[in-house]
Amino acid sequence: MNDDETAVADLRGTATPTLVVSITLTDANGLTESTTATTAGDGSWIADDVFAGTTLADGPIRIFAQVTDAYGNVASDTKNTTLDTVTIVTIDPVSTDDVFTPAEAQALEVTGTGEPGSTVTLTVSEQGPGGASVSESAQVSSAGLWSITLSVDTLSPGLLDFDVAALDPAGNSNSTSSTVTFDGNPITITIDDPLAGNNVVNENEENAVDISGDTLAGARVTVTIIDSANNRVGPVRVTADSLGNWVVEDVDLGGLVDGPLTIVAVAVDSVGNRADASAPSSRIL
Repeated sequence: MNDDETAVADLRGTATPTLVVSITLTDANGLTESTTATTAGDGSWIADDVFAGTTLADGPIRIFAQVTDAYGNVASDTKNTTLDTVTIVTIDPVSTDDVFTPAEAQALEVTGTGEPGSTVTLTVSEQGPGGASVSESAQVSSAGLWSITLSVDTLSPGLLDFDVAALDPAGNSNSTSSTVTFDGNPITITIDDPLAGNNVVNENEENAVDISGDTLAGARVTVTIIDSANNRVGPVRVTADSLGNWVVEDVDLGGLVDGPLTIVAVAVDSVGNRADASAPSSRIL
């Protein structure tokens, strides 16, 4: 018996006409609730809405009905039912911190907990009237876990509503929601050119070369310099300033062989968006 059914569930039976039927409901904890019904002339009786407002615990319920006639004769009957009025559902933080990137949006995994056997439907919606949405459903495992992977890259970046609705095998429903940020801001990175003023690093400059460029403010920048023999300097890490400028100062290139150099710079923002650039024309003499 689910939550909706408790509001309208009737008990019916038969007994000697005109007798009062005493009905007792008992849950697994021993808590009881009682009501009565009067047997009609045809021997039928009905107790209306006996579970409405019940405080009995979910689980097995013993229904005991008894009548006593004017001579003290007693008759009784017992039936058992199951009360299942509650289901649960939760949603875990999406992508650990409720922020995800365009790369993650192509196959975004969303997880949570629920009642085993329940059906969970996840709807991801843009906020505001007429916002687009996508939905997927899954079943809660025997361990009480659910997982849905869906593509949300067709939705506009910004705040998105993640609404989860659960329906358990008994017909009970529950829902929960969270607000998640789709960080779609593109991140780029550039390397200033020419290097060392003329794209040629001489022996007087090779021990203290500055490499600079532009990216998103606050992005973490990693710079690696590679020569033609695949010798490397770096990675060297810096953080772009509030204007997006970054600079790696006094880089020592003295250990690299003469010839072409490749400078590789990678920028990553606070939510994991990534951009890279390379400058393959610098030389060391």
